[in-house]
Amino acid sequence: MVQDIVEALKKQGFTKYEARTYLALVRLGKSTAREIGESAGVPQGRVYTVLNNLASRGFVNVQEGSPAIYCAPDPAEIFTAIKDDYCDAVNELIRQLREQRSRASAPAAPFWTISSERGIQIIVKAALRNAHQEVIILAGDPRHIRPFVPALKTAARGISLFILAENKSVFAGLGLQVRTMGRDLLALLEEMHHGGAVMHYDTIAGECFLLIDRTLAISIGYREGKMNATVIRMSTLCFMMRKLIGIAEPEIGPMQHG
Repeated sequence: MVQDIVEALKKQGFTKYEARTYLALVRLGKSTAREIGESAGVPQGRVYTVLNNLASRGFVNVQEGSPAIYCAPDPAEIFTAIKDDYCDAVNELIRQLREQRSRASAPAAPFWTISSERGIQIIVKAALRNAHQEVIILAGDPRHIRPFVPALKTAARGISLFILAENKSVFAGLGLQVRTMGRDLLALLEEMHHGGAVMHYDTIAGECFLLIDRTLAISIGYREGKMNATVIRMSTLCFMMRKLIGIAEPEIGPMQHG
């Protein structure tokens, strides 16, 4: 647990000694540099420099005296302020970048491929966040669902969410309602898997197919051992996919208008 916090602090720009010193001070409440260094396992010759660096960035308060007493302000207040500043900076960057986009930009292609896990996570989370009516997920492997569990739970509060799997028992523990696919739907997936290059991956069991609002489809799988995704933004095709799924899977039923 302690090492996990240290690693998390390092991801926020702390050095190893800064992370260990700050965590030790948070746990102690307030203390002298000697006690903090001993608790953190930081050499006494370094702990004063580390504490001064943290104080200059607002993570540590200093009560002058002999010896000086150090304390850490409420971490929630500190990191909430950092988060707010970061979000404001990102929002401003987004605004500036949008201004730089050419008004004559060509429309987005109806099909494209994403070959990085980070890129896949970004587009799936954005699709779930922007869903208005329903999300259908056909999954063979829970590893495709796990990174999106919080986003799925949030989305399910305002839309219809259907998750179907050939073997729903392997999805136990995710805290999501998963249904078992019927034979007709499995047959449809087999045909989609073998019938074309758009969604052809190494194994059907390793695929995950998402259909969002009948307008966006994302097929995630492994090709030659590397995760990638095919994104489809073609309303007519997505509409037909939704219609076929509704026919093949009675538990989902026909499309709702809206």
